[in-house]
Amino acid sequence: MGFVLSFLYFVTYYLSPATIFGPLADIRIELILAALVFFVSLPALANSFIFKTPQSLAVIGLALAVSFSMIIGMHWPGGVPAALQGFIPNAYGYFLVCLHCNSKRKLQVLVLLLLFVCLFVIAHGYLDLRHVVPLSAPQPEATEDAVLDEWNSEHPYLFAMNNDAGETFYRLRGLGEINDPNDFGQLTVCVIPLLFISGARRRSSSTLRVSSCRRASWCSASSSPTRAVPL
Repeated sequence: MGFVLSFLYFVTYYLSPATIFGPLADIRIELILAALVFFVSLPALANSFIFKTPQSLAVIGLALAVSFSMIIGMHWPGGVPAALQGFIPNAYGYFLVCLHCNSKRKLQVLVLLLLFVCLFVIAHGYLDLRHVVPLSAPQPEATEDAVLDEWNSEHPYLFAMNNDAGETFYRLRGLGEINDPNDFGQLTVCVIPLLFISGARRRSSSTLRVSSCRRASWCSASSSPTRAVPL
């Protein structure tokens, strides 16, 4: 049950609640799902290695880094709660992986889920680039940010930008947490090595620990560069 709910949590997290649940997203169903996964996961804590790994301490260090980035880097202590709110789902995902991906098969399912998310976004972006952009692309003279922002809000899988020559180019992005092209790129880069790690035939326990470390690394990458100023 814990793994199934965690799987649903990850799908909702990456593809956005509106995509998975439709109108139910208005009642913050993702928070209800996160709370349900938390209570279901409590019995698994007793037999988990989660408190014995240095990666768990690294997650705490990343939370401190996010806070200090706002305080020292941006000189805005009031922004710490918002920055932590954006970081907590990443840290929460790390602990869910440690608790419920306790076999090679479950780890492979998780990696396939992440791969599906990347391919889902790439397919939507490709279709928009082929069929939508030729019909509704921003005009070459539309250099104002307001025009590009309006176009980007109407096309969630593409991010239009102008280069120094005034030419418009497009970057892939996803929904929800990976709505920023940089975040989507970081997710894709982290998924590629996981495809090879999860396919290892020996030392499955070591494989799980490496995967946890990769997950913590992605948490750092997705929270620091685009949501806070790195120290």
